[in-house]
Amino acid sequence: HPDKNEDPQAQNKFIEIKNAYEILSDKEKRTEYDRFGYVRDDGASQNQRGHQNPFHQFAMNDDIFSFLFQNNFDNAEEEHIIDTVNMYQFKNEILPNSNYKPFVLEIFSNLCLKCLMIQPTWASIAKELESIGLGTGQVNSDRDYALVQYLGVTSLPSIYVVVEEEIFKYTGELSKKMLRKFIQDLLPNHLVEKVTDETNSTFFMQNNRPKLLLFSSRPSPSLKFLLLAMKFQNYVKFGMATIDSETKKLREKFNAHPSDPTALLFKENQNVSFKTLLASDMKTGALDKLVEDNKYLHIPRLESHIMFYNLCQEKSILCIILFINNPAIDEDTSKRVEDIIAENYIYFDNIRMAYVSTKQQGAFFNSFDAGKLSLSTDECEGVHHDKIMFLKRLEDDEAIYDWHENGWCDSSSGTQNLIMKAIAYVTFQEKLKLKTVVSKLVDENAPGIFRRIQRSLKFVAKTLWRLPNYILRIEALPLFVIPMVWLIVASLTSLLGPEVANNHEMKRKKKREKLKLHSEISAFKIIQLSSNNEDILIHNARHGHMTMLILLSESNGQDAKASPLYRTFASVMYIHRREFLSLTCCWLSLTVQKNWCQRLIGGITPVDESLNGCVIAINGHRHYFTLLKLPAIMGVQSNNDDDNDCGEFLGMEELDNVEFSAKQLKHRLPDWIGRLREGSLTRYSIENWPKILMSADL
Repeated sequence: HPDKNEDPQAQNKFIEIKNAYEILSDKEKRTEYDRFGYVRDDGASQNQRGHQNPFHQFAMNDDIFSFLFQNNFDNAEEEHIIDTVNMYQFKNEILPNSNYKPFVLEIFSNLCLKCLMIQPTWASIAKELESIGLGTGQVNSDRDYALVQYLGVTSLPSIYVVVEEEIFKYTGELSKKMLRKFIQDLLPNHLVEKVTDETNSTFFMQNNRPKLLLFSSRPSPSLKFLLLAMKFQNYVKFGMATIDSETKKLREKFNAHPSDPTALLFKENQNVSFKTLLASDMKTGALDKLVEDNKYLHIPRLESHIMFYNLCQEKSILCIILFINNPAIDEDTSKRVEDIIAENYIYFDNIRMAYVSTKQQGAFFNSFDAGKLSLSTDECEGVHHDKIMFLKRLEDDEAIYDWHENGWCDSSSGTQNLIMKAIAYVTFQEKLKLKTVVSKLVDENAPGIFRRIQRSLKFVAKTLWRLPNYILRIEALPLFVIPMVWLIVASLTSLLGPEVANNHEMKRKKKREKLKLHSEISAFKIIQLSSNNEDILIHNARHGHMTMLILLSESNGQDAKASPLYRTFASVMYIHRREFLSLTCCWLSLTVQKNWCQRLIGGITPVDESLNGCVIAINGHRHYFTLLKLPAIMGVQSNNDDDNDCGEFLGMEELDNVEFSAKQLKHRLPDWIGRLREGSLTRYSIENWPKILMSADL
């Protein structure tokens, strides 16, 4: 950098490096340089300079990507935006979430010719993988060497797949079909149960979860269906029945289509499906939405504290909890709950019902003051279920609650009283009066000694089977010996000592850390730039202070905080906040303060709605600013190429413009911040900063 290097050639070298970076990071300039060896400055587009591909004669076969050099890049579609992943995001987001969603990462370098050549193909593949529910990302080896070392990367470009917190290197041909098959082989084989006329009783065995049964002509589940099952594995039981002679009785029993795919969702009643989707209804995202909207039974049993957290979400959900002495509720109670929900569905967006066995969850029941429980009236005398509670969770394990005075009453008036009471709490006509700290629910599905032994043996067998992948990743056998010894010792220890408590404690610790991170990001201050603070932030800013400003179309703070652009800006700036000597993050209404924006950047770019999400880095002391403007959105289309999946469309819903802009901001802002700190961005000097008008002057 010329400001830090006294060499007389530093200025020229810096400009040369900057120009090279601009060419490599710009798709059109990069393509033009690859074709002609230089970039013209006359503004002519690449379409005016011919379409010859100088690489079409080369057939390089030295690695898995060489065949791509024969592609015609003139027909490549518009580049798909792929998130850039750093070490922090990999360890705190990708690894934990890979238990429910696999991720595919491309490792590249700006100075790698092969990386540049495969980029259009990789963008097309990433777009399709995202449409079926996979996560994608790219790692810049020039910027995040620590993550490259962690992955064990030895050549560029490389593709890695992360499944269940394990990392696998893909060494096959870079094609959609081959990569999808590689990912499907890595997914757990227990996600979808095969159902036939002979084995359907096992599938429909009550396990406190809804069940989704898919009739399909496929002999095995598609990758889309497996990904859906992986995503909701803790909520819904998935099964698949092939349309053949072995499932004829099942299809007749549930009126499934004789040849086309049919999806059936079951809740408490195992003999009649709660929801049915025919092939004509299975549009993009339909099956995903069906499972998302029905991932709980009408009245599930609270069998773990994690389920309590998920069902009774913090502050927003009213939980009606029924306390019983038996392990499960009877059929009459289940049918009655189903009738209540069917008749009053409009009120149940914010209401959940559940039951708890007091014999198995005594500590949880004792968390509440049973002395405040009123006895049943004469109308409900002799009813078996006499304890029912309204509850709302607060922060952590705190909760407010109240007992229903008549308990669980089978009379019509008792049912009506229960419904009216719940509606009163949801609409804030009444308040929950009691407060407590809830004791932890015992995990009723915790594995016993035999299941722990079985899991340990399976884990060792799986690790030995995948041993070549680990060696290929680390590429040094001595480095593999130490973790292998540790693995054997850990497996033996798990057979002899109690492992369940430790495992749950680790899960709770990870959950607390994740909640803490989200709370820290939420607490990260992004203030509104106004006439009250512009002097200290801009006009009279101290030396070394940087003000990061995002322009939003929203006019008030509440709407701004709800914007995906605001949340994305907060999360990225929170990660990079320590890279600046002094930093303040602000937002400004593009509509209210349009005149201020016009005076500041009107000479650089038109001030209109396209600046929504634009970021401005302001150095008030040195009187300059830099600008990050998101590309114009030409239209966002979802990918409907389902690779002959027989109508089983499980893709993602279309994104609106704001969500797409937020995705672009998340992709571009980290690199832009890096270039800002390097000093390689264009700086716009300004002699006098414009003044923000007060609301009274507007």
